[in-house]
Amino acid sequence: MTEGLFERLQDEIEDREKQKAVSPLDLLELPEALRMFMQRIIRHGQTSARELAQEMEDSEETLESMLQSLAGKGYLVVVPGTIPPCYKAVLRKRRAREVSSGIWDMLSKKIEGES
Repeated sequence: MTEGLFERLQDEIEDREKQKAVSPLDLLELPEALRMFMQRIIRHGQTSARELAQEMEDSEETLESMLQSLAGKGYLVVVPGTIPPCYKAVLRKRRAREVSSGIWDMLSKKIEGES
């Protein structure tokens, strides 16, 4: 039993290392300004430096360099065919939780017993 658990955990760690997308926990490693941009992009889907400059009251050039920095680190990708360039977050999909198949049998028996 212990070996099976260890092997599953090791497999999960290796799978996570292979993924190029970032998790919300990875955002905690960013400086506050970059984390703020990432949160804004995640909430709104995609954005350009121009849109951020209007919203944040900062220069478009400064924000473009920050967005390029995040893209270089793998946090963002440039949306193809957008002029000016728009960026969107690359987030890891949440791991699906496995539900025991026996739970459905138990629920069916419980429902049938109440009928």
